[in-house]
Amino acid sequence: MLIIISMLAAFKNVINFTASIRAIITGLVFALFITLIGVHLLASYGIGRFSDSHLLFANVHSVWAIFGFAGVLIIGVTFHILPMFYVAPKFKRFCKQRVVWLISMGLLLWLLLNLFFDSYAVAAKIWIATFFWAFATTVYIKLNARRRKVSDVTIWYWRSAAVFMTLGTFSWVINDFFNAEYIVVVSIFIGGGFIFSIMSGMLYKIVPFLIWFHLNAKGYMSIPTMNEMVNKKLATAQFVLFIVSLIGFILSFFMPYLLEISALVFIASMLILEYNIVIAVLIYLKTIKTKPDFDMSMFTMKVEN
Repeated sequence: MLIIISMLAAFKNVINFTASIRAIITGLVFALFITLIGVHLLASYGIGRFSDSHLLFANVHSVWAIFGFAGVLIIGVTFHILPMFYVAPKFKRFCKQRVVWLISMGLLLWLLLNLFFDSYAVAAKIWIATFFWAFATTVYIKLNARRRKVSDVTIWYWRSAAVFMTLGTFSWVINDFFNAEYIVVVSIFIGGGFIFSIMSGMLYKIVPFLIWFHLNAKGYMSIPTMNEMVNKKLATAQFVLFIVSLIGFILSFFMPYLLEISALVFIASMLILEYNIVIAVLIYLKTIKTKPDFDMSMFTMKVEN
């Protein structure tokens, strides 16, 4: 609550409300509501008393967290990240101004239908899934049309995230017509395939960028490039293991003996990811102990009283 309220308060001083900022604020509003719902759910378990709406609250908590907070937040960041890091074409005005709003309306409609017309709630789910699918498709098209054609593991993560998001949202829709326990598959598609893919891909992109940016700003010129700070072969192996583990988790729902194998593959993937990020940080720590190539002290000025 402290973090969310502090961030929302900080945005009141923003003059230029871009599409990214509006999306981030929308995501934070959803985060505020899911935090309050989470407190209510925890209190129910704490006192051992559950209302008739307990399962509905739990459902709203998870759906708004995934689509309203994480999903909208990622969409907002994407508006800025893809053109900046990948020299991809800018998003159309309709996409930047309407998609977040349409998804938010779909989430509110889904809540109202669950409260009063439960049997029709699937209509709102189709609405939400359609616009997430449209956005995922747009991301895929933008990446294909990028001016900087160099491909790396972060591109693969973005593309896999777009695919898994589409599979996840529509699996969420048709889950109403099957056994409720299949929601586990939906969570793997969206939580692992979409959200975790974006997080992993951005770690590979943002951490090296911040290291290079800060070293360069301090006057260090003889430093590795952003691409050289991460071992490409290990990053590729980590991505492959990650995708294999997700597929294994999904298959293990039908073939339980694959679960432990998939878990070990996932752990191996995360260890490689950790190694790659730590190595990049060590490059920063090692470089910062040396004298800068370019002496910045010549730009300092003494101010006399």
